[in-house]
Amino acid sequence: ELIKSSSEHFHDVYELNDNALYELMISHRLDVLIELAGHTSANRLPMLQHRLAKVQLTGIGYPPTTGLATVDGKFLDRYILTNDSAAYYTEEPVVLPGSFWCFDPMEEAVINDTPAVERNGYVTFACVGNLAKMNSRMFSLWKEILGGTPGSRLLIRSIGFEDAAALRKIKETLSSAGLPMDRVDIKLPEGGKAFFDSYNEIDVILDTFPFNGGTTTCFATYMGVPVVTLYGHSLISRMGLSIVSNLGFPELAADDGDKYVSAAIRVASDSGYLRMFRGSIRDRFKNSSLG
Repeated sequence: ELIKSSSEHFHDVYELNDNALYELMISHRLDVLIELAGHTSANRLPMLQHRLAKVQLTGIGYPPTTGLATVDGKFLDRYILTNDSAAYYTEEPVVLPGSFWCFDPMEEAVINDTPAVERNGYVTFACVGNLAKMNSRMFSLWKEILGGTPGSRLLIRSIGFEDAAALRKIKETLSSAGLPMDRVDIKLPEGGKAFFDSYNEIDVILDTFPFNGGTTTCFATYMGVPVVTLYGHSLISRMGLSIVSNLGFPELAADDGDKYVSAAIRVASDSGYLRMFRGSIRDRFKNSSLG
């Protein structure tokens, strides 16, 4: 409604087929077209193989490249950009000074000021997100982190665990990777208020690599939980770096596995840091383009 009230012409094109939408766009002689879906479900990306506007841009919705030579630019930020960006994107980088994402939790949620470790007597690490992003390298690093943090536990939440076969497989894989299964909890995500409250029982989130979390990292940090992230060269492996850096916590990002393990152990063992993070994060969001 806000966009509609701010524009002279607003077209709801959901029910138009591609041919009808193509004719509508061409009739407007567009200067700039920005697509926000990329290769996600129900996208119209194939239409951008045509020159529908003088300048065609992509951003926000899909981290990797569109792969289309007809898409001129891709929104990034200064933490995403690398010197070898041409190797990862067909588009030219359009680099913003702050975050190229903008996050709104859409609900009010209260952070417990006391870190979970102080209430439970042990550190709780967690990975919350897409099961497909978890892999053997991460399991190996998580094993080291648990080994370096006596008494700690690892919580893994994923919607993928609704599938019984996926649940059996992850348990087998984690056990084969040498993780102490008596210290690993595997659960489905919570919903509603319980979703936000569940973060109050976590001390540190362990991000995935090479495909980092995006929205899940925003939710975690917004709820006062530091996210330790491992970064690489393309946007999919620099989402965590972008988020924690835009919030003013670059020390949570590591460029190799050893540093990732060290950062996780260091943060988890510093209750003062955990308290500081919880106490300052909402102001960080308010004062950042991310928030």
